Amino acid sequence: MQIKKFDDEFKKKLAGVIADIEKVSNIELVFLVKEVSNDYTYAYLIFASILSLITFTALMFLPFVFGDYLIYSGTVLSFFLGLVISFSINPLAKIFINKLKMLKNVEIMARAYFQKGNIYHTKKHTGVLIYCSLFEKQMFIIADTGVKNYIPLEEFSQIEISLNNVFSAKYLPNEIINTLNKLKSIFSEYIPPVADDINELANNMEIMI
Repeated sequence: MQIKKFDDEFKKKLAGVIADIEKVSNIELVFLVKEVSNDYTYAYLIFASILSLITFTALMFLPFVFGDYLIYSGTVLSFFLGLVISFSINPLAKIFINKLKMLKNVEIMARAYFQKGNIYHTKKHTGVLIYCSLFEKQMFIIADTGVKNYIPLEEFSQIEISLNNVFSAKYLPNEIINTLNKLKSIFSEYIPPVADDINELANNMEIMI
């Protein structure tokens, strides 16, 4: 599971970079990373079924004589082997999942966390959620009105692009930290800090759906 890479060391670095961002801006930032944003069991089953069908076809039509027991057991075993392979190698399962559907699932889950975590409920409406879903390799950022009304659309789009570029990195956790660090200047420029600002959202927030 990819989520294991996001260990206590990463959480410590993440809390630090979020604290730095909130020092130089009035942003209330929450970052969440999850393994997956929906149940894609059907994709694993499709892959396993296809492998099972291929095995059955091969045993039936290859120019060799196979016993009934071997044909039966080979077909069944290949199905379970297909499940193991597809669970172990995620890209194989993704072949059978619509990409737009995956992106929509990430957006739906991000918006659910934004609401459930009351990130929209900050005093100056400066809450920002950056949601990272590992299976889909997708980041989704949601900003409250106090942020989106001040950051130009082009700049906000560039933030989204830079966040999603992290998935091309060799070691994702470090790249996420580096990218978040680069956002400090943008947030500081458009959402500067205010006097007597208080931290309304925990830097290590955990939200349960």
